[in-house]
Amino acid sequence: MQDTHPVERCPDCDYPWAGLPPEGRCPECGFPYDPCTTVHQPSNTQLQLLICLAVIQAVLSALQCRMYLTGPSVGSGTGWRPALLFGCGAAFFAAFAIWGFLLSRQPWYVSFDGQGMRVRWGRHLRFAAWREIKRIDTFRWFSDIIVLAHGRRLRIWRSFKTDEYKQFIDKAKEELTRQHKSEADCET
Repeated sequence: MQDTHPVERCPDCDYPWAGLPPEGRCPECGFPYDPCTTVHQPSNTQLQLLICLAVIQAVLSALQCRMYLTGPSVGSGTGWRPALLFGCGAAFFAAFAIWGFLLSRQPWYVSFDGQGMRVRWGRHLRFAAWREIKRIDTFRWFSDIIVLAHGRRLRIWRSFKTDEYKQFIDKAKEELTRQHKSEADCET
């Protein structure tokens, strides 16, 4: 049977879809797909770069904190405030690096198919059917929002590959418009 779906591997379990029918479910994890399935995944190298930058910042903040704690100004009482500030910064960036490391080990994607959109953020998978989606807001700095008809919102963390991501969101908006138009035609 000819493989016609554009996605080569399952975004959830990385199972190869070559040779599978054009519509069905992943035999490994049950992820539904059809010929219209599209998946956007941020690259792990970008996330790893952020982790490295967070580790470097945490080390620099810790060294700055140590400098204030061992310097001559500690005895006069003026070194504690900057040391506390840089110590909190070091703890924040270390926690950010750990969070990024744990996130990079989990699937992270946005996909859409004939049924709707799936947003995977680590262990959390959210699904929104096209008929439930009211609009897609793309005006945020680091994320886009899928607004559902009953008020619930799904956040999509924006990838750094802005051109690829923008094309993906534009296709999702076109699909949403097409779905709404076909529903309106069915009602009349």
